[in-house]
Amino acid sequence: MKNSLSSINDIASRKYHIKGFTLIELLIYTGISVIIGGLTVGILLTVTRVNQNASATAEVSGQMNFVLQRLQQLVSESSNIEIEVATTTSALKLRMQDSAKDPTCISLVNGVIKIAEGPGSPNANDCNSTTSDLTSPKVVVNTLNFKKMVQYPGHDTLSLDMTMAYNTTNPGSQVSRSLSSAIARVSAATFDSDVIPGGTYEFSLGQTGAPWFKTITADGTAANPSYTFANNTGTGLFRAGANILGFTTAGLERMRIDASGNVGIGTTSPTSKLEVAGNIEAENYCDENGQNCFDPVNAQKFYRHTIDVAGTCNNYYQVVIMGGDQTISRRIKVHRSYSTDPDGHVCYDNDATPGSHVNALLLEIDENQGGWGGQSYWWEIENLQTTYHNGFADAGHTGHGNDFYVMLLGGYNSGEDPMRYYIDLYEYDSTVEVKYSSAENVSYGVAARDPITTINTANINAHRALTGRGIYSDGSNVGIG
Repeated sequence: MKNSLSSINDIASRKYHIKGFTLIELLIYTGISVIIGGLTVGILLTVTRVNQNASATAEVSGQMNFVLQRLQQLVSESSNIEIEVATTTSALKLRMQDSAKDPTCISLVNGVIKIAEGPGSPNANDCNSTTSDLTSPKVVVNTLNFKKMVQYPGHDTLSLDMTMAYNTTNPGSQVSRSLSSAIARVSAATFDSDVIPGGTYEFSLGQTGAPWFKTITADGTAANPSYTFANNTGTGLFRAGANILGFTTAGLERMRIDASGNVGIGTTSPTSKLEVAGNIEAENYCDENGQNCFDPVNAQKFYRHTIDVAGTCNNYYQVVIMGGDQTISRRIKVHRSYSTDPDGHVCYDNDATPGSHVNALLLEIDENQGGWGGQSYWWEIENLQTTYHNGFADAGHTGHGNDFYVMLLGGYNSGEDPMRYYIDLYEYDSTVEVKYSSAENVSYGVAARDPITTINTANINAHRALTGRGIYSDGSNVGIG
């Protein structure tokens, strides 16, 4: 009994001697818990912010790389970069070989890069109004600049500058990246659709000093020639066969040149150098030397001489037709078209203006000559027309009437080119000579003329046939018809 009571007292004594946390200990433990909790929250926030920044960076980098790769593909496959050279722009226009994607346009609209592919309306060369986005709403493109660089003879190069940012208001996720790059075209200009200028008759292919080497076209047809004109598409040139060039008007073939160089007019199978199916009209027909000729209007043969009259400025020189048949009346035709002096050295009528016109002449004389006297010789001017200068001063028979001369304006003075005249002798024998010399006191035949400086108006008028075909004037004005 005594032992039991002693045990109970020991237990009670121990119960009332157990100690608790002091206030200081409690404060220490609480502080440690707060610090650990704060560190844990900070670590969690930092990890979250890093993850957000990494995600934003990956998004911006990914979309920027996608845009760059897409542009590289488009530019390298393009036929032409159609923007101004060395001019910065935020809109890019590419001409593509695929007609369904031509043109392809890249632009920046409200922070989004957009692409439009295919022809616009109503002008197929304009950009299509239907667009799609190259960038997503997760990013904002602040800058997109293009610049075309030209380096002949190489392909064009596109300079690209782009700035892209993550689309967020969270400061921890704000990421911005910039890119500068250059993209070169690698293909030749190739189109599967019409190439149309941006204006009316304002642009050329090539330029002086930089021409195109060769133009290769399809064969074409007579109705649709491959080389044609805007206002007459049925007129032009086409390949009519192997090494055959065809000429067409109003959609019909009119002439061709075959592989042998034969020319056919009105026929597609010429067998001669010139073959014409149909009537021919010409002022004259001459041989390959331009001498033995035929006048279809007068149905007469004539022989052409080419004479260059030199001499001193404003002098007239004799051109002598030697011999003939005194019993036959023949025609002498002297003519030249006006020429243009290129260097201003013309001395006629004191006219020294570069490019001035010089001496046009048409003279037709009927006359008889030959023999040695004892015959009634005569000559008559049937037609005389002069323009710009009086190229004809006098005419007549030499002594005894054996030869006939005309006095023609010379054209040589201090390096001047001589005057070229054509002397057509109708019904003369081809052996009849035409002689000329600019020297003084040269006589062909008997009593031929020395050079003169004045026009023998009285003699000309005395031998003038009043046919109404022309009115001769000694002045500078000439009435024709």
